[in-house]
Amino acid sequence: MTTQTQMEASSYEVEVSGWDREQSFFVEKTTLEWYENVAKIIYVRHPISTGAVVFVRVIDPTSEKNAFPLAYQADSVSLPDLNGVRKVLLNQLHPRAVMPNLRRIAASERREQVN
Repeated sequence: MTTQTQMEASSYEVEVSGWDREQSFFVEKTTLEWYENVAKIIYVRHPISTGAVVFVRVIDPTSEKNAFPLAYQADSVSLPDLNGVRKVLLNQLHPRAVMPNLRRIAASERREQVN
């Protein structure tokens, strides 16, 4: 007998924004499915491309503070279903660390421009 482990997702109401395939900015409310350490999935009506950057902000009606949007890349985007909704697999983007040598070079170049 095989045991199947069923992954459980946490669902969050979110606001997604970014640029669609026509380079038009959009904002859309949807649901984020969060499978711990496995995947983050949203469902959107706007036609976005694989590789596009979108910003996801959790909507928490019980909080007085606004959540900051986080940047994600669309790893894969499905074809629209019969309702025009696309399933998007997300990968969170993180700021790049600037190497110390590059910081010194940039600072040196700024000083040269000022002088």
